[in-house]
Amino acid sequence: MKNTSVILSGTKWSRRISLAVVLSVFLFAACDDSSTSAESGEPSVLSSSLGRSSSSANTSSSETAVKPCDAQNDKNCFEDKRDGKTYRTVKIGSQVWMAENLNYESINSSCYEDKKDNCAKYGRLYTWGAAIDSIGKFSKNGVGCGNRIDSTPIYPVRGICPEGWHLPDTTEWRVLIDLAGGEDVAGKALKSKSGWKADGNGTDELGFAGIPVGGRFGGSFGGEYFDEGIRADYWTSSTDYHPLGNAIDVGLDAYRDEVFMGVISLRVGSSDRGYSIRCLKND
Repeated sequence: MKNTSVILSGTKWSRRISLAVVLSVFLFAACDDSSTSAESGEPSVLSSSLGRSSSSANTSSSETAVKPCDAQNDKNCFEDKRDGKTYRTVKIGSQVWMAENLNYESINSSCYEDKKDNCAKYGRLYTWGAAIDSIGKFSKNGVGCGNRIDSTPIYPVRGICPEGWHLPDTTEWRVLIDLAGGEDVAGKALKSKSGWKADGNGTDELGFAGIPVGGRFGGSFGGEYFDEGIRADYWTSSTDYHPLGNAIDVGLDAYRDEVFMGVISLRVGSSDRGYSIRCLKND
């Protein structure tokens, strides 16, 4: 068993969290309770090299993500047996990631601006409760966790990911970030080559193909969608204590080359926001 409750370390993380705590004193982020929502290996050894290790790395733009891959003939493609959807994959170091956002329909998930075509382009947006499968439809490691609940899922958390895959924790994300050059520049390497506003396109050097989906506000914000073309945020299975919701996400931004990792509630939001999911292959 692996405890995924984390404390963000390092001076940069500390400064961000401290600033976020100050901001949270002045801004209020109420949320509905999504704790009952959902249908939703150990990390690889760090490598200092920056490069891709899969032929799927060339399929990197947001445009190609619309076209399904062929799981029968492409080794870098797999089929989710639950609904027949296929996903490109990419091996980065010794990790195998989905190279597209999850698009499995569940309660507490939605298409950007409620448009079905956006699900085909971007994948779906999920609350954290849905992401970790808090109702235990597929596994029990995230049962009872959700918005405004202090909880620690049991690693590995399959969550709403397909069988044989799981929702990565912050340790596994940090392995990817280090492979992409470190927190200060990894965003550039992980972002797709097109689709980002403000000249914010990435190089997609690893084939991760992070596309700027944006997100969806939770309860008290009326469920409004925001930041298409500007941001991409991905749920992790990790938590840190905070009374307004302790989920941690990883974010990419059009205006920066950095990768951001933070406690959602401290960023004046909550675990009932809608964010994307990238699943990581087991072992």
